Amino acid sequence: MSSCPYNVFSSDPSTSPTPPSTASTSSQLSSLWSKILSDIPSTPVTPPTASEVLSSVTSSDYNEILTQPADYTTTPNKTLCSTGAICKISFEISSESHYTGLLSPGIHSHGLIRMSSALVPSSEGVMSGLVSFMLGHNPKLFPCCAIKILRQNIHSGNLLFGGKKNGQESDFFFDKSVCTCLTEKVSYGLKWILNIFKSYSEYPTELGCSDFTGFNEDGVSVEENVFPYAVCLKPRLKVDDFLRGGMFVDDLCQIPVGTIIYDIYCIRDPSRAQEISKIGEMKTESEVVVSGGDSGIFFKHQKREEDFEIEHEWKVWREKRRGEIGSSWFDRIIDDERMI
Repeated sequence: MSSCPYNVFSSDPSTSPTPPSTASTSSQLSSLWSKILSDIPSTPVTPPTASEVLSSVTSSDYNEILTQPADYTTTPNKTLCSTGAICKISFEISSESHYTGLLSPGIHSHGLIRMSSALVPSSEGVMSGLVSFMLGHNPKLFPCCAIKILRQNIHSGNLLFGGKKNGQESDFFFDKSVCTCLTEKVSYGLKWILNIFKSYSEYPTELGCSDFTGFNEDGVSVEENVFPYAVCLKPRLKVDDFLRGGMFVDDLCQIPVGTIIYDIYCIRDPSRAQEISKIGEMKTESEVVVSGGDSGIFFKHQKREEDFEIEHEWKVWREKRRGEIGSSWFDRIIDDERMI
């Protein structure tokens, strides 16, 4: 098998994960940001072709992204989601949050967000014929986001988000929400990819949240871990908020410092999936810079099974709602103001 198409660690001991840092979270973030800036490509990013991405997906080992706790690797090799942009953020949680750890009431954390597209169309804005055939239409983007909040004395907190699995028809990155939980409804052409991911997790379209809420910024374990079933990032930016043109990454790099880019929504319990609550917002704290496949930033993915080990009943309800809860579910309820 080849290395993971998201990000990798080689067998070289020099790239092995280091122990959790005792440095302050601000020092850790500053050090990591310096590395990210040094990774900015000197020439325009050339996205991998759809065929290259699909080839990598079918031959890669995904165990690393599910087990490695490090924040940076010196041996990057992103293929899927290789084209993106990254910035520092403030992660502001309201006093009305019911969760723990990094989603605790009133917490104001600082970290990173990487915004990318799983696949990118050609310079003419057309997806490859292979992808269009598999999906039954010609999507413009496959928006994905990864959030990292640094913690002291323990690994960082990471959340991963995706939009519609079939992609979106708009080339505006913030057209739709992204969510930690996707449905398993896929076109026939994507089922074989889903089956590949199922060899790593029984729930390949969902990622866990319990690690993010299990420890605070000081690395202290919470007494009772209270975490959401799903987290959604609802865009604040509108298509007219800034000039657009060219590749989506170019648009992202125009976002000014201090811009609120997302509102944060959660579902606590899948048995009450319409009980969506807004718990915070996310604001840029730096310029947005290009983050290509050679960038060493690394985001650990948490398996959904770890959430279900804590909330056993959720697994039962998840089986009933597997075709419902995802980014579109959040958008429909929030946009129609049907939140309970």
